[in-house]
Amino acid sequence: MINYNEKQLKCIKHPPAPLMIIAGAGTGKTATIIGRICHLIIEEQIEAENILALTFTVKAANNLKKRIVDIIGTQGEKVYISNFHSFALDLILDNYSELGYKSKPSTIEANESKYLINQLINQNSSVFRSSEYRKRNLKALQGVEKIFNQISNELISIDALEKLEYELSNSDSIAEEDHQRLDAINLFFMYKKIKQENSWIDFGDMILGLSELLKDPSILLSIRRKFKHLIVDEFQDNNYALSRILERISGKGGSVTVVGDDDQSIYSFRGAHAYGFNEFREFHKASSDYAEITLDINYRSTQSILDFAHEIVKENSPRFKNTALQSSSNIEGEVVLYSGNKIDQKSKVITLVKEIIKDGYSPEDICVLTRTRGNAVELKDMFESNGISTISSAEKLFELRVAKDFISFVNIIYKGKHFEIGLYRLLTHSDYKERLEEPGIISEVIDLFNSDIESKHVPYEIVNYLYSLSKTVKKTENLLDSFNLFLSKFSRSSDDLDCLKILQDIILKYTGSYKVSGDGDICSYLNSLFDLNDTFIDLREETDKISIMTVHQSKGMEFDVVLIPFLSSNVFPLSNKKTKYADSLELDKKEECDNNLDQHINEERRIFHVATTRAKEKLFLFAPESRRSSFFKSIEVDTYIEKEIIESDQFHEQSFQVDFKYNKAPVSFSSTSLALYDSCPLAYKYSFVDRIKSHGYTPESLLGIYLHKALELIYLNKYSKDDDIIEVIDQAWEQERFIDLVQSNQFKNEAIEILLDYIHSNDLNFTKDFKLEYELKLEINGNVFMGKIDRLDIDENNTFSIVDYKTSKKKKTATKARKDIQLLYYSLLLSENNNISSFPIRSSLVYIRDAQEPSVDLQVSVEDLQEIKERILGLTLKIKSHDYNPKKNSLCFFCDYKRLLCPLYK
Repeated sequence: MINYNEKQLKCIKHPPAPLMIIAGAGTGKTATIIGRICHLIIEEQIEAENILALTFTVKAANNLKKRIVDIIGTQGEKVYISNFHSFALDLILDNYSELGYKSKPSTIEANESKYLINQLINQNSSVFRSSEYRKRNLKALQGVEKIFNQISNELISIDALEKLEYELSNSDSIAEEDHQRLDAINLFFMYKKIKQENSWIDFGDMILGLSELLKDPSILLSIRRKFKHLIVDEFQDNNYALSRILERISGKGGSVTVVGDDDQSIYSFRGAHAYGFNEFREFHKASSDYAEITLDINYRSTQSILDFAHEIVKENSPRFKNTALQSSSNIEGEVVLYSGNKIDQKSKVITLVKEIIKDGYSPEDICVLTRTRGNAVELKDMFESNGISTISSAEKLFELRVAKDFISFVNIIYKGKHFEIGLYRLLTHSDYKERLEEPGIISEVIDLFNSDIESKHVPYEIVNYLYSLSKTVKKTENLLDSFNLFLSKFSRSSDDLDCLKILQDIILKYTGSYKVSGDGDICSYLNSLFDLNDTFIDLREETDKISIMTVHQSKGMEFDVVLIPFLSSNVFPLSNKKTKYADSLELDKKEECDNNLDQHINEERRIFHVATTRAKEKLFLFAPESRRSSFFKSIEVDTYIEKEIIESDQFHEQSFQVDFKYNKAPVSFSSTSLALYDSCPLAYKYSFVDRIKSHGYTPESLLGIYLHKALELIYLNKYSKDDDIIEVIDQAWEQERFIDLVQSNQFKNEAIEILLDYIHSNDLNFTKDFKLEYELKLEINGNVFMGKIDRLDIDENNTFSIVDYKTSKKKKTATKARKDIQLLYYSLLLSENNNISSFPIRSSLVYIRDAQEPSVDLQVSVEDLQEIKERILGLTLKIKSHDYNPKKNSLCFFCDYKRLLCPLYK
């Protein structure tokens, strides 16, 4: 028997009329909902089948159903309890023909939806108005997906879309972002047509379809007769669309109860906003029995935690609670903030967790929360390397080892874009790893694979086996069986049955829905899902382990002890970065839906509030002394105790030692190879020692290559006229290296624009003496250092000036250029080869995109040359010692090896 407090009883016994319950964290909202439903059935004599209870997750719906049945028995089975999307889908399946479907539609998941949209983008890039979309398909997908979500979240009608399409199409001068909006609208119509033709329905369609059905008076009347009483949980997660749908079903003054907490509205990326409470009030307040009740007694946390949580959100507006929740607990506790740098914080987290467990807490009572998934992964790795077992609420399928092995396997069988990297991965995860000790041996293996391997003696049974499969495995349905057999014969990896089951489901869905002609289509499909990396799986199990998760994943959970590290600026709260890509149609919507800075920081506060209110007894925070989170500017200092992390205990950062020695070490080096080694030794190993080819250059890299080539031709021929410049680009360009002709033309036009702007703004001075693509070589201690200078200018005094062209948009400072290897490396080779005795040498980076001020100049001294000499020799010693351990840095984003070969990347 549940003992309800006074306000809970007031909610439970409220007559069948509009009721808004503001239920703060831990105030027993689920118990109150259960009590109200049971009261309506038992005391008000309402038929159970006339009650509709809506939640936001299947898990919550199942839990609610079970607890009601436990109290009132089989009558509880008749209550329609569902999450919003399932409710919408059920109604659509009953009325699918009204929405234009020829047969009952089948559901497509979010990752499948992305695949289909991406296919449409690839197929229609030639008709895009947006130059950015024509150049960068992935950016197009990101923007288009957000606009598609906006259409369903805001119930934007086909008429409104057609009107906006007409306005944008007939505008004389529209901006790039408007071009993107127009393309997104056109893609939406194409996507809608494909789904209709194939009877597919995605999550956005469920909400749009339900809204459309409710416009039919007969269907609306039928729904109202069936569901006379509505109960809505987690109301703060409602978006514009769901609020309007609820209003339509309930009608003004209807029997509808909404339960939620404006302080826990943290899903703006799904269109949710806290203003739904005000909208509910305005819609129903005229009803004589309308009521608002705030549950303010917390049954979860200590008062100190609740006081601190209130401080976080007290400046948000509007809010329905002006004071902190009141704890029912007599436990005294403190909120403790530990200050120190990131290493100190991580060390203290480990130390503290060990102390907490020693004090008698079970690991499953402890949770570490982060703002971003990347930080959660980092901490999970750190805990594991310190011998502490953890669990995560969600993992990404294509970050699991067996899934990466499967992607590698499929690319080998179908000669996909990850063929070489995939083959190397499978070899290194097998007993044949030691055979790769010969530098570049993978190239020979690949050459054998590409030739008639059956007529040659290949000392790799695994390669022969894979080659044979590539000739025999043709049926998509057999892929996973062949992969399992391969694993049993050659792989050191253990089977992951859960992962393999998900992969099997993906293949079955593909063969049943998306398959088109051609054997390699499944490879392209899987590569698309792999590239998108948006397939989440829940591997959480009830075990004696510490939980590590993001704040969003923790919603609805509670733990005795919560630790929240990394409370620094731009980490938590996250910065509100505005991209140059359109992510909204920018229709005249309500002011509250605007994504401005105030709305962003308000939501970040709510996310932090949710994080702190997961804690029942102990809350530990971690922040740096400088660049501390802006949250603390408004939080009263007497609501927490600050302690400095005085000594960092020794802890093990997860490191991956690449235990791999070649039978001979490299002796030839370039500035590019040494710079890559300095940035990431493992990437150097794959690129310059193993010589594994990636699946191709990015279009941005190709743009740089062709601009360099064009500048060489311009100087050789002393061109300065516009027509000549355009002709030079045509000579240098290789359109077949781009995804398609559309992308090639976009980048070619960009190259022409960049070059013309640069040449119009700068005197090329063809009269001076210069050398182009000037090659240099230098031997030091048995090492050969090579380089090729883009342009070497020599004046009348025989003074040398090095010019290296750069095509990137980000311009380095002179200080940064001096820290890099390239210019000083060229200067060293030049001075040694030309016996230069007069200093300084002038070295310049020339950024041709910055036509007005392109040059970043260095004056190179004798001391600079000695320093760079010692530096490159130090790097060669590390290379010869086979030190190929990976490093994380900003270049990881561009690395072709990270997804399949890097042990650090998640």
